[in-house]
Amino acid sequence: MTGLGYSIEPRDVPPVDTPYRKICTQIPVPESLPLLRRLRGVEARSLHWQAPIFWDHADGISIFDKYGNKWLDMSCGIVVTNIGHSRGKVVEAICQQAKHGLLYNFTFP
Repeated sequence: MTGLGYSIEPRDVPPVDTPYRKICTQIPVPESLPLLRRLRGVEARSLHWQAPIFWDHADGISIFDKYGNKWLDMSCGIVVTNIGHSRGKVVEAICQQAKHGLLYNFTFP
């Protein structure tokens, strides 16, 4: 790391392949550099300390980038920590409520 946060220079890292993690690219992924450079120009400098990876999707306790890497999510808030990403019952409840049409009510039912 530099005084300005994580370096965005791609580096070779040892491959990882476990049930919970898979790292198969340089970090950051070279294809993500245009977006990383753009963000460095518009985001607050305090965000430069965030790991230079971009989430694509999540499931359970895992987050994935679109380059084949899988990460163990240790960064989310209490709700996701307790129930995991994309839990079936929660997804179904969200979809059901969205179909119902009432998405906000000041006096929660």
